[in-house]
Amino acid sequence: MGETAMGGYGLDKPPRCSISFDTPCGALLRELEQIWTEIGEQEQDKDRMFQELEAECMRVYRRKVDSANADRSQLRQSVMAKEAELKALVASIGENTTQFKVNEKHASLKEQLAAVTPLLDDLRAMKEERIKQFSNVQSQIETINAQISDHNCQHDDGSSKRLTNDHDLSTRRLADLQMQLRNLQKEKSDRLQKVFVYVDEVHCLCAVLGMDFAKTVKDVHPSLHGTNSDNSTNISDSTLEGLTQTILKLKAEKRTRVSKLQEIVGKLHKLWNLMESTEQERRHFSEVAAVLGSSEEEITSPSVLSLETIQETEQEVERLTKQKASRMKELVLKRRVELENICRNAHMEPDTSTAPEKIVALIDSGLVDPCELLSNIEAQIAKANEESYTRKDIMERVDKWLSACDEETWLEEYNQDDNRYSAGRGAHLNLKRAEKARVLVQKIPTMIDNLIDKTFAWEDESNTPFLYDGVRLVAILEEQKLRRVQKEEDKKRYRDQKKLQNLLLKEKELIFGSKSVPRKTSSFNRRTSGHHPNGNGAGFMTPMPRRVSAGSATPELLTPRSYSDRNGDTILLWKDKWSGQPIMDRSPELHSFADDDNISMHKAKISDNYYSMFQLPRSNVAHQQFIQVSNSLEQIRNNQDMDICLGPHVIFCRTILPFGRFDLFTGLIESGRLRSVSSKQRQTTQRDTIAPPPRSLATLFWGGGSNMEDRTHLFFAHSVKASGGALGLNGTQMKIFTI
Repeated sequence: MGETAMGGYGLDKPPRCSISFDTPCGALLRELEQIWTEIGEQEQDKDRMFQELEAECMRVYRRKVDSANADRSQLRQSVMAKEAELKALVASIGENTTQFKVNEKHASLKEQLAAVTPLLDDLRAMKEERIKQFSNVQSQIETINAQISDHNCQHDDGSSKRLTNDHDLSTRRLADLQMQLRNLQKEKSDRLQKVFVYVDEVHCLCAVLGMDFAKTVKDVHPSLHGTNSDNSTNISDSTLEGLTQTILKLKAEKRTRVSKLQEIVGKLHKLWNLMESTEQERRHFSEVAAVLGSSEEEITSPSVLSLETIQETEQEVERLTKQKASRMKELVLKRRVELENICRNAHMEPDTSTAPEKIVALIDSGLVDPCELLSNIEAQIAKANEESYTRKDIMERVDKWLSACDEETWLEEYNQDDNRYSAGRGAHLNLKRAEKARVLVQKIPTMIDNLIDKTFAWEDESNTPFLYDGVRLVAILEEQKLRRVQKEEDKKRYRDQKKLQNLLLKEKELIFGSKSVPRKTSSFNRRTSGHHPNGNGAGFMTPMPRRVSAGSATPELLTPRSYSDRNGDTILLWKDKWSGQPIMDRSPELHSFADDDNISMHKAKISDNYYSMFQLPRSNVAHQQFIQVSNSLEQIRNNQDMDICLGPHVIFCRTILPFGRFDLFTGLIESGRLRSVSSKQRQTTQRDTIAPPPRSLATLFWGGGSNMEDRTHLFFAHSVKASGGALGLNGTQMKIFTI
């Protein structure tokens, strides 16, 4: 490379490259320069490109030098590592170091590596052989030490030393271990028990696997089976090792068979559940089925892991598999029905992707594996059960709300029944139910609000709307709230309209005077809320206050909700028709007064007679109202000369009357003539044997009702038959007293 390449074909130009033109590379450069000249490249461009070529060549040379340096470093490291390993092995096995010394006269690294490698291989082979020797001797020592450890503790010390000094592989240590083994072999008598343990374990394994025990132990040594004495039983190292290997083989075989049988039994269980096999069909494989879920140590039943048992179980699986193919459609449809039942009970919508018609079409077409469909439905069932569990609390509240709505519907129908106060059988039960229903109906708005809050909380937690039969439950509840509000507004509108009619009627009466106007009595559940600031509007009655403050002596007037009001209201019974004309035609002022003063008017049927019932709240004001009503009735009696008795025959009493009992009460009657007609007298005495009073007959009914509270009751009736007797009014037992 001493010559330089010149530009073009002349020698007068400066050299562009340090590469000689006599080399193949220089010839190529010369050819390249000719090409550039023919192309017409400028001299400066040629110089630049020659410099780039030279720089690129330098980079190639540098990479080659670096690679050679890396190879040299790697060879040095290999030589050093092998020399270090050689020294360690020499120190470990304790051999003569001069025999394994490396000749340092070799100059190159490859020669040094070639000299070290054979020595290292020899030492490795020697170490492996030495390790095998140590392992064999130590294995036998450990086996014997396990049997005699309670008699000679120094053997344990040697074993511990071996465990803590694995790098000592010298011949001296090996000789010590061999001497220790020869001393231990003298104690052969102690190995007899160990042989018995091994033989017993082999016997148990052979019984479980269904193998011939005699043949198995005889393959180890003939003396291990038979009637030989203890002294003739072979307890050599080969026998012990043979028993050990036999046990290992049997355990490995047992492990393999357990794994195989558990897999088969798992399939068998799935097929049983899928095919809904009977208990009789499963009983034959009960012992085999117990293998599933059991560990190897727990499986001890004889022949449970035999080849015959495994083969028989496989045949049963094959038989059920063939049956499964023919019944898969039925099983899939059955699981779908189960899913629909779960969704129906939880008021959820089942997944439409597994609808029965789609399932049948997919199975018949063969596009989908029935097992995949079944797995899909099983997953849907699990999901439906989980969602049903999360919806349980809300669904229970929905059921309570629906039950309350049903009671509300029943109560509305009950309130529209004109014969609900008749003395028929079961009337008192309906009365009890009506009382409970009214309490329950008052809780419906709160139930709806709580249910909405619960539903919103559930939706926030699950991030999905709560659907009830495909409709969002919150929408249903909001609609019900709106309906209830509209219903209350209708009731209020009706009451306001009724109040306005009453006011117009009173103004008309004040202007034109009272006039007999036919009018229907209110129903049982009617509550009038009219208020007249100047009195009762009747003109001839004393004005009464409508409401008093909480601090006054007179309690607040309450409008009773039903006949059996727990406040203990006063009841007046008045015969509705006199001479074929209703009482409302005789005295519309009385009805108007009752309407304005929270006095409920109802219809009541006793025997064949119809009565007007006036229900007054229990209070001091109610007593004054009662006097006003009595005065009105007295005026009607005086005008019409009716067969009634009023005034001093009215008694207010307080007592506790349990349902079904007749308790006497004391009272003050002006005439002082009071007699009780007993049940026996009512049964034996004919109607015509009791002479009616010469002037009038008034009958007082004293009742406890279905509610066992302390009450004040007054039942005042007119024109009852003279025979007297017990009267049942709306489920209330009453005792009749005649004057």
